[in-house]
Amino acid sequence: MTLSDLNAIAPIVTAVVIAATAVAALVQLRHMRAANHIGAMWSVHEMFSDAGYIGARRYLRTHLTRLVADPGFTAFATAEILGHPPANPPEEYVTAINAATLIANTHEMLGNMIVQGLINREVMLRGYAWVIDGTWRMLEEYVKICRAAEGGDGLFEDFEYMTVCSREWIKRNPVSYPTGYGRILPSFRQPGAGPASSAT
Repeated sequence: MTLSDLNAIAPIVTAVVIAATAVAALVQLRHMRAANHIGAMWSVHEMFSDAGYIGARRYLRTHLTRLVADPGFTAFATAEILGHPPANPPEEYVTAINAATLIANTHEMLGNMIVQGLINREVMLRGYAWVIDGTWRMLEEYVKICRAAEGGDGLFEDFEYMTVCSREWIKRNPVSYPTGYGRILPSFRQPGAGPASSAT
């Protein structure tokens, strides 16, 4: 092989090495992104499993519907938003505001992480779309009170966006079970299945 032959081959070898390096970098980047998504989803799981979060949801499911219809609670929540909380409010008002703030802020942060691409939206929605939608429904009247007090639409907007995404996902995927696979338990969607039929 002559020197001119080597000079002709050298650029090709260099290109191959660069391409191989680029492929290796892309594979490593993909693994890193997958690891980041796994870490992010585990963090979501821990948020939803936190005792404080669970306790706040339980309290709101029991009390919030009644409280948002109470003019006294609306006045208290409005004063809180405006930064002028009244002295000696009823304890249940304070507990409800703290619980609603915890839940709404948690979902607002998750919505922001989806907007920023820190969490894979499809993975998040497949696991939690129904939870997100149900949480918004539980808090919707409270959010209305907060936005009316603030006079704008910005409060909890990432939570709202995540809820819209969840509802669209549920419409596209009314059943999240993978297609083409059998079930262990009989489906309640089939005639003759479920507690009502088995009781007869």
